[in-house]
Amino acid sequence: MKHLLSLSFVALLLTSCSNSIVQVYDYYILNGVEQRPDSAVASSSSSRLLFRDQESASKAQFELVAYKKDTLKYLIFGSHAIGKSAKINNEQYHFKITDVYSSISDKEDAKQLGDMSITFAHVDALTIQQLIDNLVELKARFAAAKVAKGEVVNIEYNLSKEVVLSWQKKYVSDRPGVCYIWVNNRKNSIHMVDFEQALKAFVAY
Repeated sequence: MKHLLSLSFVALLLTSCSNSIVQVYDYYILNGVEQRPDSAVASSSSSRLLFRDQESASKAQFELVAYKKDTLKYLIFGSHAIGKSAKINNEQYHFKITDVYSSISDKEDAKQLGDMSITFAHVDALTIQQLIDNLVELKARFAAAKVAKGEVVNIEYNLSKEVVLSWQKKYVSDRPGVCYIWVNNRKNSIHMVDFEQALKAFVAY
């Protein structure tokens, strides 16, 4: 299920400070992940922020959060950005404002051209462990990929319907140093060193 939040109070929070951190993943946990009983039953859960990165111009923020409750455990992917929504072949995409207007360098310009939107998705622990187990093969596939002049080869891995990983190879000498993580059709990037550290921290959590 897709979860896209367009929150006016979040936009107000962003304008109040040039380097504001938006911390609203608890809203998603409570309303998008938690399986709440109908009756009055006490329960407890825990979460931990594993990774967060920010981009100043589009106010983009990408985060990875570990969540567990009883026997359930999920890795939450959060993507925040001032952006533009558009349809490609009737499928809704949410672009960062800096992807649509590459010349934007000032956050004030970004706020005038786009709107704040936040999207989340979560993936269960078994699927994350399968990803970890497949990383060696994915890296080998990347290394073996042949690239012609002017060509870009994409190695893709579907974590779920909402989360897709991809690595781009433009030159023979390229290494899979950056992973692109698509969360509900929005593109985010993370260095593989950081991503693998977050995955290890998730397993240990």
